[in-house]
Amino acid sequence: MEMNLITKHIAELEKYGINSVAVAAGVFDGVHRGHLQVLRAMLRLADQTGATPCVLTFSPHPRSVLAGKQAPKLILPKEEKYNLLFEAGAKVIVEQEFTKEFAALAPEEFLKQCLHAGNVRMSGLSVGNTWRFGAGAAGSCETISCMAQKENFLFTPVPELMLDGRVVSSTRIRHAISIGAVDAARRMLGRRPAVYGGIVHGMGLAGPVLGFPTANVDITAGLIPAYGVYAVYMIVDGIAYPGAANVGVAPTIRKEDNPKPKFEVHLPGFSGDLYSKNVKVELVRHIRPEKKFNSVDELKMQMAEDLKKVSECLIQNQNQ
Repeated sequence: MEMNLITKHIAELEKYGINSVAVAAGVFDGVHRGHLQVLRAMLRLADQTGATPCVLTFSPHPRSVLAGKQAPKLILPKEEKYNLLFEAGAKVIVEQEFTKEFAALAPEEFLKQCLHAGNVRMSGLSVGNTWRFGAGAAGSCETISCMAQKENFLFTPVPELMLDGRVVSSTRIRHAISIGAVDAARRMLGRRPAVYGGIVHGMGLAGPVLGFPTANVDITAGLIPAYGVYAVYMIVDGIAYPGAANVGVAPTIRKEDNPKPKFEVHLPGFSGDLYSKNVKVELVRHIRPEKKFNSVDELKMQMAEDLKKVSECLIQNQNQ
């Protein structure tokens, strides 16, 4: 079934010849391994009922509406999130607009607005078994189970995925990235964590002063990891280039007060023009924390050592 549709309401799918859907509902920030279990449950429901696999998600992120400045940074840009949902087997993504008024609906009305299907039958629904929704987060799997009995659709609440005795969650992934625990984040995500952005002009010091030219990434999506040096792959026009990233304020060189952190990537042997390119930088391993050195020469010696460690790391991790 070749179909990658994005729409605002399930009822709209009728005009595409879809008459039945099995739905996975949730925010799916990160599309991590726990989310994949919910998606696999949806695919089983779709196979069981002969329905089209469908994901119902929310835009913007509910916590950005409800918590404002307190909302967490998103793990993925929307486009990447949707690509991963399609790769996981969804044929349709329904993007429910999330507003304060929508969040204030009673749980039953919240579900009705999300799942209103018109002439399209909703044959099955899967969600994480701790999902809460509606005014005061009063809605739960019990609410959905009652609705499923009344409206005659199959319902699968999916248990949380445990890893090393702890629940896999977007919150834990954010924390792991924030402390530089790249491997822990990768295990929970099922892929390398990454940042996304465009290449912009920097201070012009890394090449002439240090001998290690860098590409400065203006990050537009993804989480800035703990300051330090990382082994990375930079994806440019679909090609992965091995490199070393420095994240932080470059205290040995920069003398201004309260400098803005930078994300710089050195690609050994690369000679192309990267300016204005949009890139994805995958984090492979945290090599060391950021440090202020006594001199530029001491920093250059450390950078040479860092590159050796990065090269060894990428050789070890090339199949992960």
